[in-house]
Amino acid sequence: MTGPICARSKGSFAQVNCFDRSLAMLRSGRIHTGGLITHRFPLERYGDALGALASDPTCLKAVVMPGGSPARDPGAA
Repeated sequence: MTGPICARSKGSFAQVNCFDRSLAMLRSGRIHTGGLITHRFPLERYGDALGALASDPTCLKAVVMPGGSPARDPGAA
């Protein structure tokens, strides 16, 4: 890999006035994502994350974590 990694957060623009507040609540832990995020993968395994989304019916939302291994990785073999 060469060069810096840039991350961008995107969401729905249906509610343009609350996106920043929603991100702040997610970051602070006020919103619990336990039932929404079902799989976490380190950046090096982004291909596995895409595969899980395509073929694993239990994968509702896969998060790719830049900067190291996630604390919980149900996609790990």
